[in-house]
Amino acid sequence: MRATFILAAAAGFAALPMLSGLAFAQTRVFVSGQGSDANPCSVAAPCRSFQQAHNTVVAGGEIVALDAAGYGALAISKAVTVTAIGIEASITTNSTTPIGISINAGASDVVAIRGLTVISGFTSGVGLQISSAKSVAIRDTSVSGFPFDGISVSSTANLDVEFRDVTSNNNGTNGLDIQQAGNGKLTGLVTDSSFAGNGEVGVNLSVANDTTGSLTGTLKVDAAANGGSGIIVTAGNGRVKPVVMVTGSKLVNNALSGLAGIGAVQVFVDRTQISGNAGAGWQANNGATVNSYTDNQVNGNFLDGLNGVTQISSE
Repeated sequence: MRATFILAAAAGFAALPMLSGLAFAQTRVFVSGQGSDANPCSVAAPCRSFQQAHNTVVAGGEIVALDAAGYGALAISKAVTVTAIGIEASITTNSTTPIGISINAGASDVVAIRGLTVISGFTSGVGLQISSAKSVAIRDTSVSGFPFDGISVSSTANLDVEFRDVTSNNNGTNGLDIQQAGNGKLTGLVTDSSFAGNGEVGVNLSVANDTTGSLTGTLKVDAAANGGSGIIVTAGNGRVKPVVMVTGSKLVNNALSGLAGIGAVQVFVDRTQISGNAGAGWQANNGATVNSYTDNQVNGNFLDGLNGVTQISSE
């Protein structure tokens, strides 16, 4: 009996490290303006920065902001959800971290961000830079004031991106730049989002000339008062044609065209207002196919008319 008891006790002690490890495998962590990065990121003892919380949470876990504060730049390298609901959870860049949020995750990683405000505090950098993941969903988030792109997506592999209720305004170059730069398939959904006052293009979609990748997208956006066009879709000849649907959008008061298709692209437009643009309302150049359904409104531009656009039936 004594030998049996000793063996049982030894087995019990052996199990302790494994149980302890499980206790610290945190699937949900917390940040607070009153927290400290020396804390374990629990709700009772939250961390201070998004980065420390990211480094603490397990892959596939969630980071929750508890109160209004600035939480520092965030480099995401794994599947994670970052959530701030009903509070002002912000990121302000600086000379050390000029990129507000960067996403370089694995091919099977799912990333979601909701409710953040990303602000430029330096003379270079972009607000949100997405390079790799299986999918990235950005919702209820604003990006503003960056010297370069507000949001930049450049993928060399398969990637699904979704932007819903997102604003990217008053940035130096593009509000949203999505580029298929490799041989994968890039799919984008941008809905109920605004890209205004940017120095160049509101939404710029392109396939790089030296790739065989594909790009498909659906856009429901407001693109207004940008220094270039509201929306541009472009690809080199001989590439897989990007296929983009622009629906229920407002492309107004831009310094160039409201919408431009350039090169080997195919664009469909319905229920969209294109008005007050200083160039052509819309145009198809260099072999582009831009198709207009009959329910669009194009008026008050320097050049109205189809400008190479093909009218098709709404049926």
